[in-house]
Amino acid sequence: MSFPSDHELFVPNDDTTIKPPFPKYKYGEPEALTEALEYISKTYGEHYVGDEEIQALDYFASVDIAETIGFCRFNAMKYLARFGKKKGKNDLDLLKAIHYTILLKHFVHKQSGEKNES
Repeated sequence: MSFPSDHELFVPNDDTTIKPPFPKYKYGEPEALTEALEYISKTYGEHYVGDEEIQALDYFASVDIAETIGFCRFNAMKYLARFGKKKGKNDLDLLKAIHYTILLKHFVHKQSGEKNES
């Protein structure tokens, strides 16, 4: 997966299309977002259990959405706090924090009944 320089950027499973011209990114944002999306995509094959492909997070959400929000917030903070302390400054902790932040955004919008928009 790579970030296009002069083509439209289509977000999978969404109707979002980002069209050029793109701003002059200075900090590697497109590459970081591509890496995060690749990491998140891999988790769908790793974390689902059983024939119904249910994650623990799915169960939490079905029981109490507020607890799911706390779970996502805690895990995002945990991985940011752990960065640099376990296995050095590894990208995996940052990718996990990004993933939990995205999940937090999803569940906050779901709780308020809003569409998941920025």
